[in-house]
Amino acid sequence: MNDFDYDPDVDYVKFFKEADTNNDGFLTYDKLVAKLNGRSRKYSQKQLKAYFAVLDTSGEGHVSFDEYMIAMGLRPGEEHKDALMRRAFNAFDTKHDGEITYEELGEVFDGMNKKFSEAELKRMILILDENRSGALDFEEFKAIFFGVKRSNSVESPKVKMTPVSVESRVVNSN
Repeated sequence: MNDFDYDPDVDYVKFFKEADTNNDGFLTYDKLVAKLNGRSRKYSQKQLKAYFAVLDTSGEGHVSFDEYMIAMGLRPGEEHKDALMRRAFNAFDTKHDGEITYEELGEVFDGMNKKFSEAELKRMILILDENRSGALDFEEFKAIFFGVKRSNSVESPKVKMTPVSVESRVVNSN
């Protein structure tokens, strides 16, 4: 096989289809291990778990075809970027309730050996919490840590000012 015969799309699709033994469209850890152990190279449990964790960007315990193709670098980056942002958010959202409280923020910082007082953590949330819910939601988190604008932010409507509309305002204001 020469370089021109190699098509990574085809090889990755073939691997996924062969590993997906029950054709449900997902790779579980066990399916992935069975497929990889069928190859000549052997992997440790630690390597297999790490590889599966990288593939399972949604954290659902299985790998969809899209997740697999994104991890292989064959899908648009925006999908992958959003999955990575969601994964980072989920690392902070230890209660898995869709928001990051000052307590959860403190837990993450403690894990990084960064110590903040309760007052400091509350102040951080207060400063960053745009909708004043008392916690950070996913949209606020993306804006803060990744510079992504809130997708549900409301901008003031743009009004096209024509000479007629300006004139009518002047006339109606008298």
